[in-house]
Amino acid sequence: MTIFVYGSSSNVFSKINIYLEAFDSVVALKHDFDLCSMPGEVDTFFNSIIIFNGVVTDDVTSLTMLEEFHLNLAERLSALNKIKIILISSSAVYGDYKSNFSEIDHCQPIRSYGTSKLVTEGIYRKFIGSNLIIFRLGNFIGLDSVGLKHNRSKNQLIQIKCRENGSTPLRSYVDEFVLSNAIKNCVKRTGDLPDVLNVARFVPQSMSDAAEELGMHFELKLCYLESLKDITLMTAKLENLLIGERK
Repeated sequence: MTIFVYGSSSNVFSKINIYLEAFDSVVALKHDFDLCSMPGEVDTFFNSIIIFNGVVTDDVTSLTMLEEFHLNLAERLSALNKIKIILISSSAVYGDYKSNFSEIDHCQPIRSYGTSKLVTEGIYRKFIGSNLIIFRLGNFIGLDSVGLKHNRSKNQLIQIKCRENGSTPLRSYVDEFVLSNAIKNCVKRTGDLPDVLNVARFVPQSMSDAAEELGMHFELKLCYLESLKDITLMTAKLENLLIGERK
């Protein structure tokens, strides 16, 4: 099986690339590639197309250009009626109005990042239809806010906000093993697949647990902000997909 990847310059793709060895070939093009460079008979040569929408920006002009690009790409891909298209999105589309989000919950993003992801989802839903599978990723371990602190700290002591009882917020984390297994299963399986799939480890972790996993040198800082909410994902659909797999 061969897959075609758009957006291989994204940090997420760089994490999982080596785990996609189950495929015969992975043809990857960068985020800013010319659409004309896409093989003309792409549905003849590839089993699936994976789109990594990894741009993070608050700039209105950049977001508009990004939206226009995805409109053009989605329109072109709409002619492919024999191929699965996996869009890598984010659980940021849900917002933070509750915990334990399921795939059918209302999306209410609170930042431009989540809004841009939701807009992109809407574009591909409009043009692709039933061939589209949307992956809503949890916090990618090592690439989220905790991971960024770790990368900048150079092993110096950093602070993580906690509640009065010393607990830190729960998050649903995803890693390269979970995501690559989800991709492999969706590409290989025939028959019905979920149109939206929460992708994360089956058991949520606290932010302090994630920091320990990354080997961070940290201390807890008491914070009374309401923003210290648990934001987790239901992963029952993913568990059904990955029967026999482990995180």
